[in-house]
Amino acid sequence: MPQGPWIRVLLYGIAGHLVAAFLIFLFSLGANSP
Repeated sequence: MPQGPWIRVLLYGIAGHLVAAFLIFLFSLGANSP
């Protein structure tokens, strides 16, 4: 079983979740500020 594609999918998944969490954090921060 080749490891390349799985590692790439895993890295893209982690990066996507980090970006999504960061955007949600910024949105909640901006919504809470007056």
